[in-house]
Parts: sequence; C-alpha cells; structure tokens
Amino acid sequence: MEVALKAKGAIEDQVAYSLKMERKRTLSLDLKGVAESPLTERRRVEATFSLQSGAELQKWVVALLGEPSSSSWQVPSGLELRGSAHYSQEELRTDFRMAQAGGGADHGALTLHAYYRPGRDEYFADIRAKGLELQPFFPKDTIGSLSATINLEGRGKDFFDRRSRALFYLDIDSISYRQYRLRDITLLSQLKENQLFAAINSENEGLRLAAQSDILLRRDSISGSINVLVDTLIPSVIGMDLPILQSGKLELRSTVVSDLKQRHRFQGEIENFVLVTDKGTIYPKNSYLTFNSSESALGAEVASGDLSLHFAAKNGLNDFSARIKKVIEEAQKSLSDSVGQVNMAPWIHYYPDMELRFEMGRD
Repeated sequence: MEVALKAKGAIEDQVAYSLKMERKRTLSLDLKGVAESPLTERRRVEATFSLQSGAELQKWVVALLGEPSSSSWQVPSGLELRGSAHYSQEELRTDFRMAQAGGGADHGALTLHAYYRPGRDEYFADIRAKGLELQPFFPKDTIGSLSATINLEGRGKDFFDRRSRALFYLDIDSISYRQYRLRDITLLSQLKENQLFAAINSENEGLRLAAQSDILLRRDSISGSINVLVDTLIPSVIGMDLPILQSGKLELRSTVVSDLKQRHRFQGEIENFVLVTDKGTIYPKNSYLTFNSSESALGAEVASGDLSLHFAAKNGLNDFSARIKKVIEEAQKSLSDSVGQVNMAPWIHYYPDMELRFEMGRD
C-alpha cells in the first residue's frame, strides 16, 4: 500500500495536512484539511475526503472487524464516497454522498447531513437514498433497491427525562425484494414531555394499514394505547407464503401498562375481523385478549364468542422464563444422552406450576 502524509504549519497555531492511501484493487483514499489550535480545547478541525472501494476491500474490513469470512454482508467494489467533516468543542458535523458504480446523478446514491452539539446535547440527521441497490451489500438476501428519506432531530438522549425531545420521520418511497415491491410507507414518531407518539401508514395494494401508539414514559413505568387498522392484507401480493390465507382485515384496540420489571398488563380487542381462505370466508366474532404478570403469577386469556383459551401459572414472569429455559436445557441433555429411552425425571423438577384450559361452546 502506498501512503503519503504531508503537514505544514505550526502545531500550536494551525496545521494544513493531507493524507493519501492507495492499494490496487482495495481502496483509494484522499483526505485533506486544516487543524486550528490542535493542542488546546479550542481546537477546530476541518476535512474533506474522497474514497473509492476496490474488489478486495471486503477482505480488509472483515479482518479488521474479526468477522467470519462467510459474513452475510459485504463492501461492494466501485463505491465512491465524497464529503466533509468538522470537529470542534461546540459541534461535530459531517456531509457526504455515496455513489454506486454505474449509478447516475440521481440513482444509486445515498446522502447524509448530520451534526451533534455536545454542549446542548442536540442532534440532527437527514439521510436520503435514491435507487440505492442493497443487494451488493447483502448478497445472501433477496432485497433490492431502496428509495427513502429519514429525518431525525432532538435534544437529550435520556428518553425518560421530561426535557428530552425527539422527532423521527421515515418515508419509504419504494423498496423491492424478490419480485415484489412496496411503496408509500411512512412512519412518524415524536417524543415530548415524556409522551411518545408513533404512527405508521401503508397504502400498498397488498397491505393497507394504519397504526398508532401513544405511550407515557416514566422511569418506573410505561402506560398507553396501541391501535392498529389493517384494511387490506393480501399475502400473495407482498410475498408472504401463506397459501391458505387469500386476504384479511381487522381492527385492534389495546392498552398496555408496565412497571418495566415483572408487573405487566395488556388488554386488547379485535373487531371487524375477516379472513378469506381457500375454503371460504370466515367472520370471527370480536376477540378479547388479556395478559397479566406479577412477581408471583402469570395469566393470559383469548376469548372469541364461545371459544376461549385460558393460561395461568403460579410463577412470576422471571421465574417462569427461567424454568422454561431450564426444562429445554434438561430435555436436550436427556435426549442427547439417552439411547432408546428418555428419562423425564430431571425435567419435572423445573416444570412451572401452570394450567392451560380450552373451552368451546355450541356456537
């Protein structure tokens, strides 16, 4: 690899620098800028950069990160990255544009403008993708091109602090996978005075839905509502492998309360439920869902008309989870050690104290 580093100026005042790195078929990097007062707290650094990736850059990155050679991601060759960066005690800022090989001025590109201001704990990011081909980055996946916009801005990183605020916006103009494509999906989320609001909307032929949540965040608890309206769901149109289900729709209204430890409560109702199957159309009655947990008990129920499924356990959420994990471990150990006979005795010691009941009426 060829490396050339140049610097000119007084270290206690101002230094102009440039760095060039080049290795055939790996990368080409050109970095230059100015550093003012680099030895003091008033230091200010400006830089511009240009990077071109080669076919062998992936090997270097994998070795640097310690990733397995069979990693599901890769750094494609032909990427061109150009931008600038700024550093000072008041602000960290960067702007760059990434272009893919063969992409035009408005295709196969990703742009970013972002800054962070430590003194005020403020942050901002604007990311835009235009016809960005994701397959070269994830060769083992079936994902294709992406056109989307992401905006993020706020103050404070502690979401439980009343003074923190944040606004997140995602607009997916289009994303392709296999031979399918989704368009016009938007997500908006806002945090203000401990109130977290989020809404998602999709207007696709195979998926028309609207959902929103409104959650109050406290350090010792959360509470709020989650509502979902699925107006149209056609699995075959959006690439879901559900041959029995041709289409469906439903409305969910629910509330959730949690102490962020073991006490949780969820209550929901599903109405206007319609399922179109290969055997005909099904109109389930309104369904009611409940879930409760504490340090000493668990309970859940799903009821629809004369059908109901009840679950109860005399174990707290953490104890129940630990017991289930231990039962699985003992079962795997017993199955691997046994020859023709399975000893269930070790499992029984860890079984949770639970009851499962299914009831069905005449209707």
